[in-house]
Amino acid sequence: GTCLGAGCCKLAFAGYVDSAKGIKILLLWLQVIALVLSLCSSFLSQDSLEKPCSWLSRVFSGDVGICDCYSEANRLDKECLYRQSTYRIEFSVLLVFLLMLLLSVSGCSKSAAMSWPVMKFMALFVLSLIFMFIPNAFFSVVGQVMSVIAAGFAVIQAIYWVDFTMNWNDAWVRADSSWKPAGVSAWKWALLVFSAIFLGLGIGLCVHLCVAYDEGAWMAGPIVSIVVAVLLLLLSITEWCEVGTMVGSSAVVLYSQWLAWQALATGYPSCDSKTCGPPIWLSLVVFAGTMVILAVRDSWGGESTAPVSLELATRSARGGESSRDEESGDSIDSSSEAPLHHDAWDFSMQLLAHSFGATYITYVLAPSRGTATSVTIFVSLGVCLAIYGWILVAPKVLASRDFR
Repeated sequence: GTCLGAGCCKLAFAGYVDSAKGIKILLLWLQVIALVLSLCSSFLSQDSLEKPCSWLSRVFSGDVGICDCYSEANRLDKECLYRQSTYRIEFSVLLVFLLMLLLSVSGCSKSAAMSWPVMKFMALFVLSLIFMFIPNAFFSVVGQVMSVIAAGFAVIQAIYWVDFTMNWNDAWVRADSSWKPAGVSAWKWALLVFSAIFLGLGIGLCVHLCVAYDEGAWMAGPIVSIVVAVLLLLLSITEWCEVGTMVGSSAVVLYSQWLAWQALATGYPSCDSKTCGPPIWLSLVVFAGTMVILAVRDSWGGESTAPVSLELATRSARGGESSRDEESGDSIDSSSEAPLHHDAWDFSMQLLAHSFGATYITYVLAPSRGTATSVTIFVSLGVCLAIYGWILVAPKVLASRDFR
């Protein structure tokens, strides 16, 4: 026992992440492992918890924590087990992300990002295990709160997808200008095809929502949102708008109906969000795409200064060891704090996105229906459209600033 404890302690403080890309991938793996654990909880059988729960009931003279999912007939309620396990696991990874975020905004971003990577994974498992003994009633409330907060992920997701579509458009336009066999603009035509696909899917989904959710008040959501999104699309393709793209605006049309679908499925009367709303696999695919974009994109400030700042941080953490740059005669101005501040901001934004991502997974796997959740998603939809509208008009409103 002593050796095992010492080994676990040694393992927890092992490891070091020395690159910006490694930090992003570490956060991604934390999210992935929590998701896999939540999905695996649906495969637990009657016998998997029968013996430990029977032993705990004798020790504590009653059911403890997640063992409350056993009915009076001593039969396991698998739906209860799945939801309660998801609440506990996603809340555990949320706490890990929030602790790192707290350290980052407190000036300890270097240690929070680079040090003790194994400890972060161990904390996820240990917290999940401890929470198994907490009453289900508490985590039922936690699950409801996380489902409401999950609407914030829609805003973050919209920002990353708009950024992705703009970079995508710029890359294909540059490719088109350098490759035009026989004068054919193949890349621009491809952008138009994708724009038509996104726009067609958005309009088709709007029609489906108006048919499926045919009560007047509920139909207003998708109709108003698609009208606003189409108006933004028309604005983006005018010569007046400097930063608009057809593919990006078409994607916003589709995304607006995606959020309207989630909001309606959550709050519409007599509707189960598992059957009325988007399929779980499709929600997870969209979520996975967002997480991949989050992991591979550059820093928020544009061209990343991560290699410089991480080199400075590594030397500071290791007592000022000489770097390869010093050996080659190059030097880095360690008096400049701008790169460190830049990466602290980027790391904090990564943690904020992953924190909201954990709440979104809770909403997808174990949704809590109700007016509050539906309203917050509609509010997030309005915020997303407002942000995209501001992106389109900001270069004209703030003409003195450089938005490149």
